[in-house]
Amino acid sequence: MPYDLGATARLSAECRDAGGTLTNATTVTLTITLPDGTAVTPAVTNPPATAGQYSADYTAVQAGRHSLRWVFTGAGLAHAYADVLDVREATPRRCSRWPMRRSTSTRPPPSTTTRSAPWSRR
Repeated sequence: MPYDLGATARLSAECRDAGGTLTNATTVTLTITLPDGTAVTPAVTNPPATAGQYSADYTAVQAGRHSLRWVFTGAGLAHAYADVLDVREATPRRCSRWPMRRSTSTRPPPSTTTRSAPWSRR
């Protein structure tokens, strides 16, 4: 799902050990490479009661595809996770329907009289 330019995206990742159990890493780094090639590293948080789950908030400042790279290191850990984030130009939301077109036809409106089918007899 693309985010609008200027919107804040809540990014998240999980850290698991070799057995697949959620575990806390010693260091976690999130690097976001923007479409123009520059990089930012937002602050990553780990809720105290939730082992191995990390999140970061990022406010989109450029439209286009952003590359995400999470790196987890610690005792017995050394792995990375890559993802992408798509950001589109902010567009105003419209509440109305498409404008109705006026008829430019010069034909008269259809007749209201009924005609019998050509195969029927009178």
